[in-house]
Amino acid sequence: MVIDNKDVTTDNKYFKVYKKRDIRNEIVNLLKSSEYGLNISQIAEKLGISRYTTRGYLGILEKEKRIDVKEIGRSKLIYIKQTMRKTKSNRYRIFYSNFLKSLFESFDKLIPNIIPKPEIFIKKIGKEMSKSITWPSGKILQPTKLSNNRKEALKDLSKFTLQFFDLLNEINEYFRVKIVPNPLDKGEKSILIKAQNIGFEYANTEFFHYLFSGIFESKLQENFGNDIYLKVKQFQNVNSIVYYELGLNY
Repeated sequence: MVIDNKDVTTDNKYFKVYKKRDIRNEIVNLLKSSEYGLNISQIAEKLGISRYTTRGYLGILEKEKRIDVKEIGRSKLIYIKQTMRKTKSNRYRIFYSNFLKSLFESFDKLIPNIIPKPEIFIKKIGKEMSKSITWPSGKILQPTKLSNNRKEALKDLSKFTLQFFDLLNEINEYFRVKIVPNPLDKGEKSILIKAQNIGFEYANTEFFHYLFSGIFESKLQENFGNDIYLKVKQFQNVNSIVYYELGLNY
């Protein structure tokens, strides 16, 4: 028996002839729209073809490595091949990244002409956004009181900062981070966070860093109290490096 995209002829009375239909691609497109996969009966019903015919086409697709078949008891669940899912996912990720990048770049160009001291305004947006962000529990330090000893307090803040960026890098490797003393006060009241963007395509704008400083400062103050401040100290667009100053108000 031969099954292909052309007219099919067979002496088997159970096998229908489908003219001008690309059944294989119809099955693939149907599986792409199904998050949890489909069984043979579901595919046959949705396409209006027999289960016998469906099995024939699935056999071809499996040989072409376009589908995955998982046996669950006496039933078979059919999935789109994972590599195909990833390709589609990557296309959406690229589109989404480019969209956000153009959005932040547009804000960079327009907001300074509309709003005086835009860094203050943008940081407030970040602080407001932080209220609706739920961070995974157990991943970062829980709320605690900082030591009155500045050096000890800065050590705790450094540890928290590294854990916070590790959490972001679990999603994807976005930043390389290094904590250094602030030369302006010899590291007695503040530290510098040197963050190099290595995978966050739309993070290379001042708008993003002001926004992020508001989100991160809110989390710091939630954990350690309002005597903490965070601000963008320097942004180097050429090598994708930003310096945040993280310090104590006492």
